[in-house]
Amino acid sequence: MSFVFSFVFFCWVYSLVNELLIKEQLKIHRPSIRFLEKEIGLNADGFYQQENKQLRREYLKKYLLDRKSQKIKVKGACLNDDVLQVWIKEAGYSFPSGHTVSAFLVTILLGYLIIVRKGSLYKYWLVVLFMWAVVIAYSRVVLGVHTPVDVFGGAVWGSVISFGLILSGSLKSVFVNKEPLKKIG
Repeated sequence: MSFVFSFVFFCWVYSLVNELLIKEQLKIHRPSIRFLEKEIGLNADGFYQQENKQLRREYLKKYLLDRKSQKIKVKGACLNDDVLQVWIKEAGYSFPSGHTVSAFLVTILLGYLIIVRKGSLYKYWLVVLFMWAVVIAYSRVVLGVHTPVDVFGGAVWGSVISFGLILSGSLKSVFVNKEPLKKIG
């Protein structure tokens, strides 16, 4: 149980570092904000000058509400309201994709756990985990909140952090010399 708590705590701390330090230093605009700037005249600089993400959400929500009658089109089709809600929620900067960093971090660390604790018998779970991380990354691009560069950078960064933890040996006390995981049932 302490492993689960430590793992969740580490991911939470990394998410804060990514959102509050890395992205805030790089200040790369989201593709959704650049799109709204180009298509309906959103002032992206004004949007990002808001003090925090909550104020940015309110700014964007008001801007879109004021232009409710103006249909936003992507490749000739009207933009879905659910996608607009995601764009409002994702009011931070773009690079690297935090969802992708976390997905690859979790995938590699759980993959390591599977290999160390269960051996190659469960290697097919590694494929499932990897496909899950790829789907998370792809969904961020499809939703328009990240570019392929954002998710590639997130995948690389999540992998580097994971392999750094594994190679440092700091995870050995958690995984090595423990009795195998027990089957339920």
